[in-house]
Amino acid sequence: MKNQNIVPIFLVVLLSNFPNMVKAEDQNLKTQTEVNLSENRISKRFGAYLGILGDPHPTVVGVNVAYNVFNYLRASIGFGKISATTIDLSGSNGLTETSMTTLGASAKFLVPGWNLSPSASLGYSHISFNGLLADSDYKTNNFYLGIGGDWQAQSGFNMGAGLNVSLNGGAPTAPYLNIGMFF
Repeated sequence: MKNQNIVPIFLVVLLSNFPNMVKAEDQNLKTQTEVNLSENRISKRFGAYLGILGDPHPTVVGVNVAYNVFNYLRASIGFGKISATTIDLSGSNGLTETSMTTLGASAKFLVPGWNLSPSASLGYSHISFNGLLADSDYKTNNFYLGIGGDWQAQSGFNMGAGLNVSLNGGAPTAPYLNIGMFF
């Protein structure tokens, strides 16, 4: 008779605690999901990427190294150079080499826990000129704001796109595309 009472009592206790058990398991799954969502930037912190019309701003193609300081902050430094040979009608040699070199650093802010995230970056670039570009409308020092999106896959592959806007009129507004890899 004692054993017959144990089964119904066990079922009553189990069923009365079932909502609490489901809630605890749901919370556990949410915690695991949150950890997995933000893991990509934390597990793959150091990387390099090409900035097409992007970092450092302005350049046609920039080479950058970056570090995910936190899952919401990426710091990067980069280099870009544009060179062209032009015909100099006023000079005696006929050909002139002209170039623009850009060195820069930026901080990109992302939504914590999102691998595909909207992004906002604040950057500084120093631009040096050689040849005909020395008389251009570009300023030597450029502060810029970038607005866009960024995605870092679990493998470390990274892609970002958006728009860079000069805060001091040092360079024209330009769209950008970043493609790289983090390790």
